[in-house]
Amino acid sequence: MNYLSKTYIQEKLKHAGFQRYLKNTSWLFFSRIVSMIVAFFVGAYVARYLGPDLFGILNYIISFVGLFSVIAGLGIDGILTRDLIRYP
Repeated sequence: MNYLSKTYIQEKLKHAGFQRYLKNTSWLFFSRIVSMIVAFFVGAYVARYLGPDLFGILNYIISFVGLFSVIAGLGIDGILTRDLIRYP
């Protein structure tokens, strides 16, 4: 069977599983785009409201929180798994 034939592709595109997959993926994609747009405008508004000095301090604090949260989360997976198995 020729997998690049027009009828084969049309048949696969009309499949119910593919339609569900396409619908769910498009909703997830749309959600991600909307959240990125909202985050951009909120970030721009906060930057204008705070000004360069306070916005720089805010970003400095956010970078430290991100750095230390990554370091703090490095060993938590093993401990959490062990405790969940020990105390179900």
